[in-house]
Amino acid sequence: MVASGLLVVGLPWLAGARPTPVSIAGDVVRVGVVAVGIVIIVLLSHPYSGPGAVQPDALAAARDQYDAIDARFPPPLP
Repeated sequence: MVASGLLVVGLPWLAGARPTPVSIAGDVVRVGVVAVGIVIIVLLSHPYSGPGAVQPDALAAARDQYDAIDARFPPPLP
C-alpha cells in the first residue's frame, strides 16, 4: 500500500510534470488517504490488544450458546 501510494504520488513528478498548486493539493489528499488507510489497518489488525482493545466476552458467550444448541441435536450419522 505504501509503495503503490508513493508510485501514484511520485510518478508524475518523476515523469517531468511540473507541479501546480492543484496537483500538489491532490497529492496531499492522496497521501492523507494512504496514511489513514495504513493507520486503520494497523489498528484493526490486532483487535484484542492495544489501546482500542475489545474483550472477547461476547464471542465466548455466543460460542457457549451455539455449543448449547448443538448439544440438543444428535450427531450426524457417518
